[in-house]
Amino acid sequence: MAWLRITLEAEPALAEKISAGFEALGAVAVTLSGDPDTPIFDEPDAEPAHWATVSVSGLFEDPTDIEDLLQSLTEHSAVATLPAHRIERLADQDWERVWMDRYQAIHIKGKLWICPSWQSPPQPNGINVILDPGLAFGSGTHPTTQLCLTWLASHSLAQQTLLDYGCGSGILAVAALKLGCQQAWGVDVDPQALAASRDNARTNQVANYLDLCPPDELEPTLKVDVVVANILAQTLISLAPQLMARVNPGGTLLLSGILNEQADQLIAHFDHRFNIQRQQREDWSLLIATPKT
Repeated sequence: MAWLRITLEAEPALAEKISAGFEALGAVAVTLSGDPDTPIFDEPDAEPAHWATVSVSGLFEDPTDIEDLLQSLTEHSAVATLPAHRIERLADQDWERVWMDRYQAIHIKGKLWICPSWQSPPQPNGINVILDPGLAFGSGTHPTTQLCLTWLASHSLAQQTLLDYGCGSGILAVAALKLGCQQAWGVDVDPQALAASRDNARTNQVANYLDLCPPDELEPTLKVDVVVANILAQTLISLAPQLMARVNPGGTLLLSGILNEQADQLIAHFDHRFNIQRQQREDWSLLIATPKT
């Protein structure tokens, strides 16, 4: 059997209506996705962020009358005009294979791998973080995420505690726990991110060791051995006092999500209290900061 896939790009509220419309019209599968490694982060006091646009795809048996389907979708979505759409005709099973083939297991360093759930881990005895791409930032493909993961995989985390500030998918906290971290906390302004982190922690059997909450619900006196913040440069600057205050003496603060040309500006906001080293990958920098004694 051949398949017809119709995909539209829409803002999140409309995307939900289109998704419901696809289901009502008999789609055999409906998927909503954002770019899994395009970060979105807010200032601390801003309203929670969501993806600016969401891709909504409906899968139908082919042949299907496309014009009739789009007209019915317009009516079900209660909009005057649908967003631009694209049509793909796929051979049986190709729709699933093509999507899954986009995401392969990623070797970070040593035994640490990031693996989608539909693949057998290339190193069965490795430290395998099972994580599927979704609507929260952090699938392991972006250089900022890989810089942080590489640092975590390069250091002993036994008996350590970690705070992931702007946790997205939870990939960094989950990886840290699987690498031996004793306890982790994850905060994010986006409820989607907290839900994704919770699901990924369950999948990786570390949910009992990961506490998740919005930033304003984090214990005010909490200090940890490792603070990691993979967020945008301006947000890191605005959060500088809070992030520095969360680091235990002798601990480490990891700052990522920083373009190379932004690194000096970031360093200037932290180097009065922290010694800072810098690592780079492609266009991005990781700042590794330790408290001055």
